[in-house]
Amino acid sequence: YPDFGAHKADHDLLLAELSVLMRELRESRSACLTQAALEGLKDWLMGHVLDFDRPLAEFLKHPARQPPAPPGSD
Repeated sequence: YPDFGAHKADHDLLLAELSVLMRELRESRSACLTQAALEGLKDWLMGHVLDFDRPLAEFLKHPARQPPAPPGSD
């Protein structure tokens, strides 16, 4: 998939942000996420689906229509 690197980087960023969020929850001994954290997760999910998952789905449905990835772009 030509945009694999960017797609993976977006997942990696989310995992880093979730790691910070989990640490903050443990330190606060709270069992609840803040409204801001929930909004941030929702925004990431919506943006990720639109910006990354839809193009990936199209690629997987029609891989022959896609130009080849440039060498070293993964």
